[in-house]
Amino acid sequence: MLRKYQQLGVFLWTEGEKLRFSSPVGIMNEALKNELKENKEAIIKTLKAIESKEVIPDCAHRYEPFLLNGIQSSFLVGLTDAYEYGGTDCHIYVELQMEKLDIGAMNHAWEQVIQRHDMLRAKILPNGYQKVIDKAKGVEIVVDDVRELTQQEFEACVLKNRAALENKIYDTETWPLFEIRITQGSLYSIMHCSLDMLIADSISVSILLKEVMHYYFKPDEALEPLEITYRDVCLY
Repeated sequence: MLRKYQQLGVFLWTEGEKLRFSSPVGIMNEALKNELKENKEAIIKTLKAIESKEVIPDCAHRYEPFLLNGIQSSFLVGLTDAYEYGGTDCHIYVELQMEKLDIGAMNHAWEQVIQRHDMLRAKILPNGYQKVIDKAKGVEIVVDDVRELTQQEFEACVLKNRAALENKIYDTETWPLFEIRITQGSLYSIMHCSLDMLIADSISVSILLKEVMHYYFKPDEALEPLEITYRDVCLY
């Protein structure tokens, strides 16, 4: 029975003595729900016996679709007009001020981090699943080079890029779900970073930017490889 539900894309888990499930839209009909109720005690007993104590890497299926978690699903619903005050997304916008920013080095740094973290190569499928793209093309960093202009014109360019990104809503089915821009000035530069929270929360963004800075200043010093992916954690 558990194999059948797994093949249907239904995930079952326990919370104390309660049986919980999540599934793609339209899968859990009344017959299946009744089957779960009738076999609840046996299912809970079986799940508790086989539950893993650690997250297990699943490299062989790394690029196969997997279900959104509950928070991601709520973000996706919030993009629609299903509820009052809907039609908005959960989004992060960050600006970093840097002196003498090397565009080539920053491009390289972001490319390393994008290849390192699967969710920077993820897109959302229309059936409630998400998928990591195996070989995503490089992300183009848009650069406004205003080093020859006045400080006032530089600040106007910063405001233009901020306005474009601070409330941007992404097409969740189209990669990438983030964007990087740079306003290059004569005194200093601003790196504008915009990310949809479907792929990263605020703590994640702090980690990503820390690693970008690592690869920017130490391009030849590789970080320790990651064994566990976000997909592994969701499946766990």
